[in-house]
Amino acid sequence: PFYICDADIYDLAPSVLLGTVDKLALIGQSSGTLRRIYGMFGAAPWRNTSTGRLVIPNEPRLFKPGPEASQCEKLYPAYSDGRRLFHDPFPSLVIQDEAHLLDESLGTFAGLFESALDAIFSEMAKPLHELVAYEPDGMTRRRVKVVAASATVSDPDRQLEHLYQRPVPAMQFPYPGESLYESFYAAPNEPLPDEGTRAAIESVEERTPWSRVYVGFMTNGRAHTATTVAVLSNFHTLITELHLALCSGSQTEYEQAKNALLSGLTTGKNLPLEAIRHAKLSAATASELATLIDLHRIALTYVTNKKGGDQIMAAEFEETRKRHADRKLPITDLRTELITGSVAQGEIQETVRQAQDRPAPGQPMPALKDVLRSVIATSAVSHGVDVDEFNSMFFAGMPSDIAEYIQASSRVGRTHVGFVVLVPTPQRRRDRYIIEVFDSYHRFLERMVSPAAIDRWATRAVERVMPSFIQAYLAGVCYVRDVLNAEPDQKAFVADYAWIPTIVTRYRNPAQRGPFIKGICDFVEKAIGLGDAAFAPGAPQHYQEIVRHRVEGLLNSWERDALGETRPLSEYFKAQVSVMNRPMTSLRDVDEAGTIYFGHRDLNGRHGLEDGTVRRVMKFIRRGVAEGSDTGA
Repeated sequence: PFYICDADIYDLAPSVLLGTVDKLALIGQSSGTLRRIYGMFGAAPWRNTSTGRLVIPNEPRLFKPGPEASQCEKLYPAYSDGRRLFHDPFPSLVIQDEAHLLDESLGTFAGLFESALDAIFSEMAKPLHELVAYEPDGMTRRRVKVVAASATVSDPDRQLEHLYQRPVPAMQFPYPGESLYESFYAAPNEPLPDEGTRAAIESVEERTPWSRVYVGFMTNGRAHTATTVAVLSNFHTLITELHLALCSGSQTEYEQAKNALLSGLTTGKNLPLEAIRHAKLSAATASELATLIDLHRIALTYVTNKKGGDQIMAAEFEETRKRHADRKLPITDLRTELITGSVAQGEIQETVRQAQDRPAPGQPMPALKDVLRSVIATSAVSHGVDVDEFNSMFFAGMPSDIAEYIQASSRVGRTHVGFVVLVPTPQRRRDRYIIEVFDSYHRFLERMVSPAAIDRWATRAVERVMPSFIQAYLAGVCYVRDVLNAEPDQKAFVADYAWIPTIVTRYRNPAQRGPFIKGICDFVEKAIGLGDAAFAPGAPQHYQEIVRHRVEGLLNSWERDALGETRPLSEYFKAQVSVMNRPMTSLRDVDEAGTIYFGHRDLNGRHGLEDGTVRRVMKFIRRGVAEGSDTGA
């Protein structure tokens, strides 16, 4: 039921689309791509009768034989007697997940392309007016509704204004209620009926079930990495000891393990909870306790940089082996995996699969040497890694961004009770202060989230998207509009502005030059967000001058360049040396690409480097893997 390839999605126009914001850059790509995209939104004039795929000829001359000659049927409104296939073809709902990630340059360009897509719909709505949905006034085109989901958001009105330019203030859900622990949408879970003693506790925080516990401690007299490794090795040793005892089948070892767990309970501070926990542990069977321990078998260690992760990974097993030897526990391996930005997505998915591979309660436990014990991760783990088996997390230093700390720590305790241990960097004053005010700090985490750094009016950003928006209008909007408006026998003769000669011919005509320039400028201004005065910056003339200067500069250069007149618009842009003069291929296609190369004196010279070795090294730098390596990495 899923269409994976872009071409299938364009041709079959599914009702639900799942993708990344990077795909927005396609609305300014080559003529063939963007025309098929616009066709998906109701502008396709034909549909293949045998495959059911939408067809929009990429060149006017292809209309001449007619749809029947191409085994196609006519579609309305391109043909007044065509089939009425489309109903409300523009998107009605956009659900943007992880909206807090749309900040800085990614957020800026996402916002610019969102307004560009809206400008495209505004232009396409004119020939598609009988298909498009309108507001109750019957005059205003219905715009897409936006649901932006985020667990960490601050000042959402400003961010959504720069992203979507909406006149109505953002409606935030869930909204805080008048009670600290309750709102209209949420309330703490009450204890189960069989937990009568717990239900009688007055304090909400003590009475209701927990999901995640935060712990922190300050190191003393040891290097930060060494302390983190010591904590992890002791944790692994304790898990091994309890696991072996509970799975041994020996009643004596089971009792010893249970007594060890009972001795770890907090005493003297909260007698009601202490009694409840003591009773539950005392009544638990060996199988139940083994399942509980197995839920904490994997240590998820968050590192603030990849170098720290490499240091911990290099020392973790050796330190754990020493701890096991001291306790006379067997250990042959400590299976450890990485989740970082340089690790391939397939490898991350395999790590997740390994983490989820555990026996059901009551089933025999696998040997510890055969299962995953440790995962070391950077910020790459903060989003999209939803694993019930991650319940033990260690932070090797405090992330600089509070939102990152919230997102990363939420990887644990998603279904079962989890804990987060913060091992701060003692050299950092901020980390030391967090330990001093640990409880208060964690109660106010959400209030310390920084607003998204986003500015759609950054001049360099506006200049960067100009080639995309100019091509989107000339090769896409103009073509689709003219094809839809033309009579059936005239569609083969519409102007195709995907070719520079057609653009130059229109530009050289004194009667058409002014309206032609104005049409391009008006669209680009609307695309960058100047269409609504309520959201325009204080000096819109500055941006209007940038747009007009860029449009006229391109038109003049095409008129002067005799060679350019023989090329399609897409080839002209591809030939540009500077990235600022080419349409964006993705929302991260922002700056000029750098080049890394070996000096000629190093090749086959005094350093003895051979060409094959250099190629392997370069491949490793670019992709993170190199063929022929012993480890495959």
